[in-house]
Amino acid sequence: MALPAVVHPTAVVSPRAQLGAGVFLAAGARVGIGSTVGTASIINTGANVDHDCVLSDGVHLSPGVVLSGSVTIGECSWIGTGSSVRNNIMIGANTIVGVGSAVVSDLADNGIAYGSPARIVRSRPAED
Repeated sequence: MALPAVVHPTAVVSPRAQLGAGVFLAAGARVGIGSTVGTASIINTGANVDHDCVLSDGVHLSPGVVLSGSVTIGECSWIGTGSSVRNNIMIGANTIVGVGSAVVSDLADNGIAYGSPARIVRSRPAED
């Protein structure tokens, strides 16, 4: 049996967005038209996923994160509170973006990035 998506009553999801099994959308979260949120992902309080974004399985957007249009995030990645991601950006799998970062260029898999603009400061071990 698949887990249901859990959507807070104040969250807004476009009827043309797709939510995977076990997704959690907190208060004030928004998922825009054409976006896909993978299985077991978390869109936390006040986070905004604009149009045509693709979030793989196990992605966590912390409170106040803003994804502009057409952002792609790889599985098991975490985006820190208040971070902003420019349109047409790809963030790799198993990547951490620190609090308050401004992501203006693509980030590779298994990285830890932060700053404005966000840059990879070190690598994480690849997940098995």
